[in-house]
Amino acid sequence: MSGFEHSQPTEIRQYVQLASWLREEIVSGRIPLGGKLPGEEALKHSLGIDRSVVRRAVQLLREEGLVVTRHGAGSLVAAVPRLQVAPRWAAG
Repeated sequence: MSGFEHSQPTEIRQYVQLASWLREEIVSGRIPLGGKLPGEEALKHSLGIDRSVVRRAVQLLREEGLVVTRHGAGSLVAAVPRLQVAPRWAAG
């Protein structure tokens, strides 16, 4: 899990930081569309954070439409992430 650094001691800051790091991994293609996010246990142990931090970060990504969670399959990058795009007629 290289690249993730959690510098803030509070759980709130950690979940926001983790979500931001995972979002960057998705947007950059390091975790491809349809790809599986690392599991809760893997993130918990490799990053030294609490499971609740991982769950809140993944929930945030679900709310953004970047991730879907399937029971028994884990969290996957959504095939079509929701993007905030201005209508074509508004661009001018």
